[in-house]
Amino acid sequence: TGLFLRGYHGGGGGGGGSNEAATLVPLFSSTEHVVHGLNRDNALKCVGWMIGVALRTRTSFPLRFAPLVWKLLVDPTVPLTAEDLAPLDSNGALAHLEREASAQAAVRARVVAVRLRRVKQAMWQVRSGLLDILPGHSLALFTWDEIKDLVAGKKE
Repeated sequence: TGLFLRGYHGGGGGGGGSNEAATLVPLFSSTEHVVHGLNRDNALKCVGWMIGVALRTRTSFPLRFAPLVWKLLVDPTVPLTAEDLAPLDSNGALAHLEREASAQAAVRARVVAVRLRRVKQAMWQVRSGLLDILPGHSLALFTWDEIKDLVAGKKE
């Protein structure tokens, strides 16, 4: 399992027209401990630094995270549900468990709990990097949608 982020890449020249295609971009995998020479925690912290610099300089870049990523950046104590994990269910395990009989409810609950814990651990590292750049109390002034729009720009 891992933390996958919804990313977009353009098919042609210019900046993000109708040629954009959605892809899942792996931020980390539980089987990978090193990402491009950095350990996973440092790589995640670097993502937080990038977000912090984008906010401080009022520079947006096409970073399209799943909503739960933005929610956890703004408030790491926000309660999350299986529905929040749906965009990150790259291998379809949660969707498969959803279709199974209710006898599988305990298994599904355990899978959701484990995945939520892993996502929260990763997001603590991203948030740590962000807090190196911005004071934490300033994040409380924004909703997760507003932070997303400031960092990634508004969809037109």
